[in-house]
Amino acid sequence: MNGVLNQSVGAFALAIGVLFGHPVLGQETEQDRHARINSANQQLVNGEVDQALATYEQAAVSMPASHELTYNRAVAHYRKGEITKARQLFTEALATTNSNLAAKASFNLGNCDYSEAVTKAEQDRPAAIAQLDQAIEHYRRTLRADQNDSEARENIELAMQLADELRKQEQQEQQEQQEQQEQQEQQDQQQDQQQDQQQDQQQD
Repeated sequence: MNGVLNQSVGAFALAIGVLFGHPVLGQETEQDRHARINSANQQLVNGEVDQALATYEQAAVSMPASHELTYNRAVAHYRKGEITKARQLFTEALATTNSNLAAKASFNLGNCDYSEAVTKAEQDRPAAIAQLDQAIEHYRRTLRADQNDSEARENIELAMQLADELRKQEQQEQQEQQEQQEQQEQQDQQQDQQQDQQQDQQQD
């Protein structure tokens, strides 16, 4: 796997491994299809994500069952920030009989979860923690397929660190809320006592 994608919390790797790809008119040969995909792969490497996606989509018309192409399309959508679509395509790519490709798809599903967890961390910590746990499981599946995958190992550590940090924040916030609630209850109790005393004095 190559390429490292930087995120706001640490760095986590994006396995690219684009595999196939070029243009068609009339009857397209297998060589034409591979040339088309190779062209899209190069566009993606050059950062021309929209052009790569358009070329991949054209290739998908004649190669709808290609898990490799599905994976490449997922990478392009991920690069464009379209995480939901990327997740869908990476999941479809998992159906491949190619264990190496399946491992890469699982790795990038972990990246999808990690990326969304970072986005949710401030607004919804429990949801972010749940997605980080999912990311860790995807990375572990990658490691089960390739024990030497150092990027998957590093990403597990990053995801676990972020999840632990969010859990501590969640616990601290819950503790603060509990303390505030107890203080409010004490204040309410004191006010009730004062009101009772005032009523007693008025009656006397």
